[in-house]
Formats: sequence, structure tokens, C-alpha cells
Amino acid sequence: MNHLRIIAGAIVTESKLSKGAKLQLLKFIQKEATETQLKSLLLDGKILTKIDKQTKNIINSRFENFSSRKNFSKKLEEVLVQKKSNSKK
Repeated sequence: MNHLRIIAGAIVTESKLSKGAKLQLLKFIQKEATETQLKSLLLDGKILTKIDKQTKNIINSRFENFSSRKNFSKKLEEVLVQKKSNSKK
């Protein structure tokens, strides 16, 4: 699950959210977010607070399909490359 936290954190860091919102979201990701919430954030850009068994199954299925298409690693690579180029400016 740590890889999900790292990816979600990188995406939040590169987002256009305010500094305060980023910090709040990063703290949530680090300390409270469940695996299903992280997957939801990565898939839809939203953190779900009420997750029943059916919702969890849907998110897991969608995430499995998404990550198996190699889009997941490509997206991570894009975020990390963008972060590197931004830090050089």
C-alpha cells in the first residue's frame, strides 16, 4: 500500500490545489487513508468517505483493470518526470 501513498502524494504535490489544501490532503494520505480510498483518489481524483462492500469491489476491479493496462506506470513516470523538471526551474 505504500506505493499507492507515494503515487497519490506525488499527484497531490503536482496538483493546482492551494498549499494548505495540499498539506491537509498529504497528511490524510499519510496517516488515515485506506487502500480503497487511495485507489479511488488515483482513479477519480476524489476521496470517498463511505465505502460499502459493493463500492470497494467496484473500485478494486476498476483499479485492477487500470493498472493492468500499464497506464498506471506511465502516469507515475509522467508525474515524476514533471516533478523533476519543475524542481530544476
